[in-house]
Amino acid sequence: MGNMLAYPGRTFGQLYHRFFIVNDLADGQIRIGARTIDLARVDVPVLVVAGEGDGIAPQEAVRAVVDLLRSSPGVRYETAPGGHLGVLTGRGARRTTWVYLDEFLSEGDARAGDELPAQAA
Repeated sequence: MGNMLAYPGRTFGQLYHRFFIVNDLADGQIRIGARTIDLARVDVPVLVVAGEGDGIAPQEAVRAVVDLLRSSPGVRYETAPGGHLGVLTGRGARRTTWVYLDEFLSEGDARAGDELPAQAA
């Protein structure tokens, strides 16, 4: 916890309690306010990226999310260099995570294009 300087104390304390002590998401559900988020009900494609040096969400824990997304028509799992934020903002992110995101979103655009009705000429 001494290395988590970028997170406000209260926020980090809540995250630490919910995800590490209680392991709130282990069953694929988490209650946020009045809503329950159930990963098994996600019915859209999902990109899951694990940081190779992530001390907050280790690769094994992130990989477990893939199996919880049972209703998703497609789950893509990737790893990238960096820690929890470094996978998006680190030096290698442009060559890894950003490429994964671009490919994933492009695939989604292509799928959406297939579903659109033909335009009248």
